[in-house]
Amino acid sequence: MISIHAHIEASATPGFVLLRTSASADPERKPAMLVSRAALPGVLLLLLDAAAHFDYDVLEVPHA
Repeated sequence: MISIHAHIEASATPGFVLLRTSASADPERKPAMLVSRAALPGVLLLLLDAAAHFDYDVLEVPHA
């Protein structure tokens, strides 16, 4: 199973947050992305869609 871990923290820039992503629970200290608070839900959905695209098990959702 593929997972994406996101670390979100406050930014000094009003209306923005710092977003770091990693494939492990203990993220490397890569440069953070500056994301507007308004765009954050869309960015997180994009990350989930990317994880689902590369994980076959996520794509096979049983129908009820």
